Amino acid sequence: MFKGDPSDDTLPYGKLFHSVDNYMKWHRTDFEDDIDMIIWIGGLMGGQAGSWYDARAEYMKKYFKLDIWNHFVSAMEERLLDRP
Repeated sequence: MFKGDPSDDTLPYGKLFHSVDNYMKWHRTDFEDDIDMIIWIGGLMGGQAGSWYDARAEYMKKYFKLDIWNHFVSAMEERLLDRP
């Protein structure tokens, strides 16, 4: 589970995203649309990352915004990318 805590190096963001990207390429027919991918990766998040994911999902729902994968990944990297 990815926690989004820079001090927790058990699963850094780069390793998570590499694994997720490979999985999604291999199982591309399992994901019908961007929402499927976003919901799936959200299930891999806990801690700070999970809180960020939940807050983003709530915001998108509250303001009737449609999330798309590229925007989600950009926001995720901005918020959760490993920083030295």
